[in-house]
Amino acid sequence: MNFFSQQLSKKKTDLLLKRIGRVVAAEQFINGPEVGDLERKLSDFFGVEAVTCNSGTDALMIGLKALGIGPGDEVITTAFTYFATIEAIAAVGAKPVLVDIDPQTFNIDASQIEKKITKKTRAVLVVHLYGLACDVAEVARICKKHHLKLVEDCAQSYGAKSGGKLTGTFGDVGCFSFFPTKNLGAFGDGGAVTIRSKAVLARFKLLKNHGQPRKYVHQIIGGNSRLDTIQAAVLLEKIAWLEEDLAVRRARAQSWFKKYRNHPNVMALPEQEGHTYNVFTLLVHDRKAFVKELEREGIPSAIYYDVPVYKQPAYVGLFGKHAPLPHSEFAAKHVISLPIH
Repeated sequence: MNFFSQQLSKKKTDLLLKRIGRVVAAEQFINGPEVGDLERKLSDFFGVEAVTCNSGTDALMIGLKALGIGPGDEVITTAFTYFATIEAIAAVGAKPVLVDIDPQTFNIDASQIEKKITKKTRAVLVVHLYGLACDVAEVARICKKHHLKLVEDCAQSYGAKSGGKLTGTFGDVGCFSFFPTKNLGAFGDGGAVTIRSKAVLARFKLLKNHGQPRKYVHQIIGGNSRLDTIQAAVLLEKIAWLEEDLAVRRARAQSWFKKYRNHPNVMALPEQEGHTYNVFTLLVHDRKAFVKELEREGIPSAIYYDVPVYKQPAYVGLFGKHAPLPHSEFAAKHVISLPIH
């Protein structure tokens, strides 16, 4: 069992295998009816039109393209995130502009965004990191004021809320991952977007399927980013367990709070309202010492992320000069994550 593994009961395993068996028997592995069923369930859940794709990374990249963002544009985003957030911006030819994080939440510091806006700024891409919503209402206000697009990276925040409203419903495009470790995880890669605009929705659908409004007619150059039917079937079964799974995560988080609230090596615990704990991440003074303590107790751990994204070799020279990002640097040196199942 790996760090993220969740043991399924025999009953749940049997239900999943039956779902998969029906897809195998029907032999509709691409665009089977389960894909449409899943999209309708997602749309009902979010109250916004939802469309599937083959990964959270593609959700971001195609979402930006569908909004018309490309070469010469700037996209403001967080300095502390997974590689794919910046990768998607770079992949469409835009320039990522980094903002430091709020050290209490690890999410983008909304108070710093307006300082980064230029004539080239087209969008703000926020990340709801570890399962906690950022100050997305404030970011939405800033975007409206400056006529910018708002893109939400919800890869780790399925089911999370801010002010009673689900992440993925604040922006122009909400981007979700169904990677197996996510709150709602498939048995492989998968993704989805929530989109408000009918025009952007139509463009996203074209871009994810070779630019085809119908078979063998290609209006634009797109790509292949379809969610396969087996993954849709798995997600249809697992979506019914979401609230139960989130309750397990929150209960497990409470046990970590109880254990580490007064620990001398722990600086901060993620006790924020609305957190879904896709990853339970805390700050420690001495990470090496904390890992050794965990190992003595047989507790696994992981680090998300020990290298700030702008220091990755692939991005050398991409960002140019930027102001110091002390909170992102500090987080990279002091975060550690504990198992949540």
